[in-house]
Amino acid sequence: MDSNFEEAFYEVSEILKILPKEITDKIPEKFIQVIEQNKSKTYTKEINGLDNLQDLKKETIAILGLIYRDFLCDKETRKELLIEEQKELDEAFNYNNMFKKDDSAEVASTIKKETTALIEVKEETWYTKVINFFKHLFKGH
Repeated sequence: MDSNFEEAFYEVSEILKILPKEITDKIPEKFIQVIEQNKSKTYTKEINGLDNLQDLKKETIAILGLIYRDFLCDKETRKELLIEEQKELDEAFNYNNMFKKDDSAEVASTIKKETTALIEVKEETWYTKVINFFKHLFKGH
């Protein structure tokens, strides 16, 4: 297995240890066993609360996103996340977008960036939502 994923499993394992029991009870034991069996034996990272959540590996964030989507969120949120994920995949692998280079689109994008540079626009991405979810859990305990 790729060492990045082994290290990510280690980070996820450490996060699961500090989550409240009512949250970890929602995660299937078999899934937790997979994490424990595949985590790095040599990598160490101290995760104690909110301080280190910003320094997580991108693979860790992806795994936490999967845990949130599949085990922790309600059905409506899960449905929204799946739709958003499918849209991103469709856009990324759209044949027309992959091979078509449209200069007018680049110009429009540049103009949009220049006009929005004056106004700070914060769009919450899926991984930001996941991190905020876990931060909210830690604040409660």
